[in-house]
Amino acid sequence: MKVYWPSNLSSEIERYINSLNTDNDGFKYSPSRNNLTEYGELLELGFSCYALKINYIISSNKLSDSSYIDKWSYYLNSFQSEKNIFGANSYVDRYLVEYHNLFKFSTLFKDTLKNTANIFSNQKYETSSSKLKSYIFAETKQAISTLFQVSKISKNVFLSFPKSEKDIFDKLDYFNWSKPWNAGAQFANICMLTNTQLSFEDSSKNSKYLQSYIKTKFNSKDGFYYSGKTSDKRELVNGAMKVITGLDWINYEIHSPEKLINFCLNYKVDHEGCDIVDVVYVLYKCSKQTEYKKKEIIQYFESLEPIIFKHYFEDEGGFSYFVNKSQTHYYGVEVTKGKNFPDIHGTLLLVWAISMMEEIRELDRFNLKVIKP
Repeated sequence: MKVYWPSNLSSEIERYINSLNTDNDGFKYSPSRNNLTEYGELLELGFSCYALKINYIISSNKLSDSSYIDKWSYYLNSFQSEKNIFGANSYVDRYLVEYHNLFKFSTLFKDTLKNTANIFSNQKYETSSSKLKSYIFAETKQAISTLFQVSKISKNVFLSFPKSEKDIFDKLDYFNWSKPWNAGAQFANICMLTNTQLSFEDSSKNSKYLQSYIKTKFNSKDGFYYSGKTSDKRELVNGAMKVITGLDWINYEIHSPEKLINFCLNYKVDHEGCDIVDVVYVLYKCSKQTEYKKKEIIQYFESLEPIIFKHYFEDEGGFSYFVNKSQTHYYGVEVTKGKNFPDIHGTLLLVWAISMMEEIRELDRFNLKVIKP
């Protein structure tokens, strides 16, 4: 199937992103133009990060103005809270906290039942409180990495993460590595913070501990990162994507890129934004490390274009996270009703996927840049 992208795709995406701006050219953005929930209209931090990343990918002229970037950075840093229950200098969107606190008591009974069941099954289960803490940690990581992308830093250094070999191993071993998508994300978060928040000497030490840890999760037979048994191909690919983003932050090579390439070239992509971008990212990073099966990777990327195009709304200029359905949730918060409209999350993921595919295919149709997640 031949895909006919608009020649001015970047401009069309910028038109869509501008339509999501809700405060007169300020820095607050909606997750979608339509079918929003109450908290979809209220949340601020995450969608502003998404919008800034999209503007970076499409090489928006706005970002050529240093004062404009300063103002946007100031806005993001306004969410950094020096004293809070989530860790000093975390980035906290009060509406994310408010939403989860509203539903805390309704989920308490479920948490109790699941924790009781897991005592006997020897499985770990996150309570609503621990989930909220992990959401704030992820948003903090996202804010810091977004600022880094435009060469800005946090107002205050964030140090509420493991900074010794024991703490790193204990923290990461808490997570279920037979489900490497979530566990790998935790590894990546610590890697990013190690790179951006510590002195050179301390960062070097922490990086070595992280390298040692991930070796314990590397499976030499298939090249993926997990423990125990997992037959879920989606978990493997998405988990590898998270781990590889972490390896990139600590400047450490992928352990077996050829095996990952072999697997991914035979991987049937689901039609969700995360699944598409994750397999693209794994192949992109592997192909930056080795020339192995470069032609096959290019052909695979060509085969993904029609799939990505199904998410594109030519009239609005944006992408939907699902085919014919907007992204419904953001860190546990329902933000849209999931109707047939584009959304900011899908637009970020899929234009990022296109940017990586363009680079490997040595194309420059849309003047896109690749972000560092």
